[in-house]
Amino acid sequence: MAATLRGDRPTDQDRYVVVDGAAAVLDGETSWLHTYHGPEPRDGGWYARALGTALTARLPGHGTALNVILDAPIADRRDAYGLKPADSPYSTSTAAPPSTGTCLSEPGATSASSPPSVAK
Repeated sequence: MAATLRGDRPTDQDRYVVVDGAAAVLDGETSWLHTYHGPEPRDGGWYARALGTALTARLPGHGTALNVILDAPIADRRDAYGLKPADSPYSTSTAAPPSTGTCLSEPGATSASSPPSVAK
């Protein structure tokens, strides 16, 4: 079971990805950017949704390190949408591999902030 809670924005800024063998939580950061207003705002929620969609296609990764799995969709979204650090929405991400426990802070879990600055 998973859930998110909308904050003070018109759209939910958080997303989760659950697939057989892995889970990730993407926390779209509130954006003050000019891209927030408009019919298709590019805010933290937009970025979390775009990243979540790309991440879903790569999870569970079958032995690939979770940081590598997260890096590829971040770079893909950056390139596809021309995102630039300090001028684009971003998200924090936490992902966990399959395990017998339920804690995302167990060995093998990874957490990252993903402004679109992953090096090419």
